[in-house]
Amino acid sequence: MLSGTGSRADSLRRTLGVICTLTLLSLAIGYYQYGPGLAAALSHPQPKATVAATESTAPAPTPTAPSSSPTSASASPRSPSPTRTTPVEPPKGMPAGPGTTEPGILLMATPDADGRFAITELVRLAAPVTVLQLRPINVRAAGPGLRGAKPIATGIELTADERPVKLSPDRVSRPRVVTFDAPTSVFEVHYLLRRVTVRTPNSSPGRALGAVGPLVAGVPGDLPVDIVVMGRSVRNLGCPSSEMVRRPCAAGRLPRLRVNRSLPHRSALVIVQLDLPRPQ
Repeated sequence: MLSGTGSRADSLRRTLGVICTLTLLSLAIGYYQYGPGLAAALSHPQPKATVAATESTAPAPTPTAPSSSPTSASASPRSPSPTRTTPVEPPKGMPAGPGTTEPGILLMATPDADGRFAITELVRLAAPVTVLQLRPINVRAAGPGLRGAKPIATGIELTADERPVKLSPDRVSRPRVVTFDAPTSVFEVHYLLRRVTVRTPNSSPGRALGAVGPLVAGVPGDLPVDIVVMGRSVRNLGCPSSEMVRRPCAAGRLPRLRVNRSLPHRSALVIVQLDLPRPQ
């Protein structure tokens, strides 16, 4: 029994030896065939051109714009808030309206004993301008009663946005243009209006007619003009323009009268009925 077992062990060892020999022989043959290429592949990676060419065959993803806000795309954009404008306050003691808080002219006139009118014009334009026209009033629309009037404004004091503007000479007897360094929309004009009063014959002693209207010209024809006439010599106001025909013109109470509605600049002429001292 022991001799048989030893024979089988020897046979098994011989078989294993043959298998190991064949295995080593196969590995040696593979090394000589493939070993140099395998070593080169491990020591030098594939060229980048090959990798880039491979990547370029795939379609590039569509670029998307980055979101400007964390909200979703379906959310509606927030609308800008409306711009707030500061309300315009009228000068102290002045009414709100054309020339003070709105585009237009507020003309205030006070006659003296010689029939001259001390006038203040507050002017507010809808848009700033760099030039302003000054022109004597046209009394032809007043009718034959003022045919002898020859208006002239003297002692003119002009401010633009509360800054004084020097005029030389300081009078206007014909159309004149004033130029400003910067655009301006708010003006104030003070002057003495002369040669606009004519005594009325065959009437009450001292009765006379005078005419007032804005000195500022070159503005839109429909710019509203409010006219106020103050003084103890004032008796009534008349509006000779066709737009005021057969309509009452004076409002208020003596000695302070005003035109009962704004006049368009193109026809802003008012006839003042007043009493003057008897000539000596």
